[in-house]
Amino acid sequence: MTTVHPALSFELFPPRSHASCESLIRTIAELEGTNPDYVSVTYSGDAKRRQKTLALLDYLVHETSLTPLAHLICAGHSVHELERAVRLILGLGVRGFLALRGDVQEGQVSELPFARYLVELIRRVEREDFAHLAAGKVSIGVAAYPQKHPESASLLQDIEILLSKQRAGADFAITQVFFEDERYSALVDSAHLAGVDIPIIPGIMPVTSLKRLQNLCQMAGMSVPADLAYALETATSSAELHRIGVDYALYGGSAIGAVRHGGFIPWDDDIDVFMLRPDYERFLREAPAHLSEGFRIDNQRSVPRYHLLFSKLGLTGTVFRSQGEVNPDYTPPIFLDIFPLDTVPEDAKRFRSMCRKTWLWGRLLFLSGIPTPGLPGMVAWKRSLIHAVTRSVNLALRTAQMSPRGLYARWEKAARSAEGEATGTYADFTMRDPWNWIVHRDEFLPTRRVPFEAIEASIPHDVDALLTRGYGDYMRIPDPADRRTHLPETLEFGRFDPDQGGVPDLLASRDEEDPRSEPTTGQEQ
Repeated sequence: MTTVHPALSFELFPPRSHASCESLIRTIAELEGTNPDYVSVTYSGDAKRRQKTLALLDYLVHETSLTPLAHLICAGHSVHELERAVRLILGLGVRGFLALRGDVQEGQVSELPFARYLVELIRRVEREDFAHLAAGKVSIGVAAYPQKHPESASLLQDIEILLSKQRAGADFAITQVFFEDERYSALVDSAHLAGVDIPIIPGIMPVTSLKRLQNLCQMAGMSVPADLAYALETATSSAELHRIGVDYALYGGSAIGAVRHGGFIPWDDDIDVFMLRPDYERFLREAPAHLSEGFRIDNQRSVPRYHLLFSKLGLTGTVFRSQGEVNPDYTPPIFLDIFPLDTVPEDAKRFRSMCRKTWLWGRLLFLSGIPTPGLPGMVAWKRSLIHAVTRSVNLALRTAQMSPRGLYARWEKAARSAEGEATGTYADFTMRDPWNWIVHRDEFLPTRRVPFEAIEASIPHDVDALLTRGYGDYMRIPDPADRRTHLPETLEFGRFDPDQGGVPDLLASRDEEDPRSEPTTGQEQ
């Protein structure tokens, strides 16, 4: 199995003055300690500017441990100028290029109109100077576009151009900046189908201000993502700006409670939140390093015989076992449920197929852990008949050695089968009826902060549309007989009993000025 690690890189611009040169050298010394995979250096402007680029590359090669990647653009340059530049850069000891076309200025004539010709030129110089290079290979990167290039007719044309760069001798591609994971996934999948087999590195740039976001999108010829722009504009502290990126919102009964009661539904006993799949995966990957000792995350990846399709953020040392959901191999803590939202394809037939498959594997997974599920309100003879069937299914699964993780893997494969398709529509496939739990991107994002008991919590942007779709008239208080709870069979607070100090802070260390850092699981159960 190939291990993939995130690549860290920095982009350096040649200094414009003596003062900026000194500042850049100090910055490079600080960056060197982060051990980046490479640092890219721009190469554009007038002759004086390009000379400063060469000086910077020389400094990086001979005075630091950093690996430079030299930008080279062909727009506005003759073949002779480019050949000379390549040889000069190689002569400094640089062995990596990023071959770009560059922006074409009005009236500008370029001998090499496209980046693939620049790739061919670098390869030709490499062959001609093989002795000078001591048979060392030059590495050449090119650009790729998760969103259509402004001058391209279609995304398909962008992929055809990427394929032509590969054929010209490119070793890898770095994407233009993007803000939706599914665009990158769609690019990679389509490129591979077209025959592109070079690595495609996702270009991700941290953005911590609205102005920077707007400038970045303008330079890239992209529209500004409204949800990210709103989050940056409304952030109230630097810590909040830093944490933008993982969006969540209250879900189900918790969302109803926020809207209808300003907190918990009086008879509710847990919190439900949901996230888009990329945010869900990032949360599961990064959260353990930030949670305090009193919390844990339970799911298929951490608990061998876990029977649920979503994750639980729980209090360690506590127990919350619901009536009718007793898994002898898993003891759930007092918890907060976290649900993933997966992409819904545009093809209705594919969506129906996904719903059938996720229903089947999800129910089998549940029965692998719960042989006698709770059936509240059902008459005794029907409950006995159903339990005879469910116990038989549980026994059959165990006899066939169908592990919960194997069943979950089948469910997850079906739920994520449309991942990477930029449809902007998602669903909760943990539910029996995902079509009732459709979420459109503009309904979810940007999320809104509302009072929830003594804190603030996030709800979907158009929470009314989501709750109406799932519940109908959700503002109507249900009759007492219809008020559902988890009916705890066992409830143990352990060392977090309110009489013994209560619940710890959620995060191991918190910025007191950050309103999002307040604990969100300190409710009474």
